Amino acid sequence: MIISNEKPPIWDEANKLFKLEELKLGTIFAYGDTLYNPFDQPLTQDLIVHEMRHAEQQGHDRTIAGLWWKRYLADLAFRLSQEVEAYGEQYRYFCTIRKDRNEQNRILIRLGDMLAGPMYGNMVDPSEARRLIRIHSFSEKKGV
Repeated sequence: MIISNEKPPIWDEANKLFKLEELKLGTIFAYGDTLYNPFDQPLTQDLIVHEMRHAEQQGHDRTIAGLWWKRYLADLAFRLSQEVEAYGEQYRYFCTIRKDRNEQNRILIRLGDMLAGPMYGNMVDPSEARRLIRIHSFSEKKGV
């Protein structure tokens, strides 16, 4: 996977929709086989797991990524489904390295707040976001 500090090809559309610069949201983007980090955020392993799921959703292919992003930006239900998968993977990763259930719960709350927040257009409330993340992370573990 290539890592770039440039803005991704869909920057203008994403910035307009999510007000990334206005809200100072340090967002990372997967686009095909590249992780774009225009705000130079620290790339933690859990964040890489999250973005790798998006790269997989896009087939690690720039052409497919363009189509994926067009749908992602326009279709709220699609955006939610893609983010639930990515946050589910991220939460599952955390649960493999952090065994304390209280810590896992704090992480789930943080991830749910992020999914429910302005970065994604306030698609769901935080409790629903946590429920969806938890369901996805457990269903993926069991192969359901």
